[in-house]
Amino acid sequence: MATFTSSTTIPKRVLLLAATTFLALCVSSCNNQETSTATRTAYVTVPEKGILGYRLDFNGKFTSILGSPFIAGVSPTSVQVLPGNNFLYVANQSDNTISLFSIDQTSGQLTEVLPRTDTGVAPVFMRLNATSSLLFVVNQISSSISVFSINASTGKLTPVAGSPFAVAANPVELAINPAGNLLYVVSPNLSSVYGYSISSSGALQPVPGNPYLVDTDPQGIAIDPAGKFVFVTNTASNTVSAFTIGTGGALSTVALSPFTTGTDPNAILVYPTGQYLYVVNQSAGSISGYTIGPEGVLTAISGSPFGGSAGSVFINVDPTQQIVYVGNQSTNNIMEYTIDTSTGALSTGNNSVSTSAAPSSLAITQ
Repeated sequence: MATFTSSTTIPKRVLLLAATTFLALCVSSCNNQETSTATRTAYVTVPEKGILGYRLDFNGKFTSILGSPFIAGVSPTSVQVLPGNNFLYVANQSDNTISLFSIDQTSGQLTEVLPRTDTGVAPVFMRLNATSSLLFVVNQISSSISVFSINASTGKLTPVAGSPFAVAANPVELAINPAGNLLYVVSPNLSSVYGYSISSSGALQPVPGNPYLVDTDPQGIAIDPAGKFVFVTNTASNTVSAFTIGTGGALSTVALSPFTTGTDPNAILVYPTGQYLYVVNQSAGSISGYTIGPEGVLTAISGSPFGGSAGSVFINVDPTQQIVYVGNQSTNNIMEYTIDTSTGALSTGNNSVSTSAAPSSLAITQ
């Protein structure tokens, strides 16, 4: 596990960092031209290389975009695409900046729009609010969240008044409720979740009851699409904690929580319908799947855990809601899974792709 000189542990999904900008050559498949069946694009941050760009066809097959990888700042670790697919943001962990890229709507190629935007120290995770009017950035070393308003026409970021906001010590990930008025952040060092209200301007204020204790070493966090529940993976305890969101953002523990996972649970995903929850078990090389009950109780899906690869650090669902992608840092690839939407069961697909070095995050255009 990589550490900074301050002895602060970085998120486990970011295992390999580049000390300087690595001017990488295109991966071996970049000479393949995108096909007429391509319907969307995917962008993958690889701290050693930059940003890999792919076309995805109707079946989920990856084809490298000409010019990939695209160079950002030092150690790009998190990526977000602005709805409308015109702009892309990348958090550069080692130079404390965000890169803004314009997306060519025809080719999918990226062009960086300078200058880069300053953040706090060690930006490791980003999330847009539901209306994509605000961008929230977790700064792990400075224990803060930078909040930016977004110019939808240009993609330009402007810090909101009071940003960055001090939060729990050494945060690694955040989640925002669908209404856009609540934010929750995990602090592995304190084995806690902290909640914050979000004002109309983007300013953060602590919610009543902070902190909310979970099991040891929380890493991933997700909120269901109805905004009723918060789920947190506890890496050292091999569990996932579940909470109900109450008045003012206060959290109450769900009955029977925490729930057992595989070894070293990390990334977490709630399926867009709110029926299912998936947890990536980093060391076990598997994915635990659950149905979400009306009171937030988790029940293992038949066949769970589903096979994967060791070193998995992120999980994303395709906009079609038929495919799940999991990024693996031990095998340097992204694996595809198809979803049985009636049961939530996952099956390994045929469209995995090599990233040549450890991937850290993925964003897919609509």
